[in-house]
Amino acid sequence: MNDLAKELNETFQKYQIGPHEIAYWMYLTLERMTEDHREMYEQEYTKEEMERLEGIADALNKITNQCWWLLK
Repeated sequence: MNDLAKELNETFQKYQIGPHEIAYWMYLTLERMTEDHREMYEQEYTKEEMERLEGIADALNKITNQCWWLLK
């Protein structure tokens, strides 16, 4: 895990990726999973897992709404 974290941090620094961008991209991905392609993912994940992903997506949406001006 430490190697993965180190590699991720190096990549983020190299491309100057901020936490607001990461949160936004994660939100977009989870939103597609839980809304746009829900039927497909419901076959792979349990109801509890889908609810967990929805909760994460909602939390990330709130975070990105607070720093929207950084994403423009």
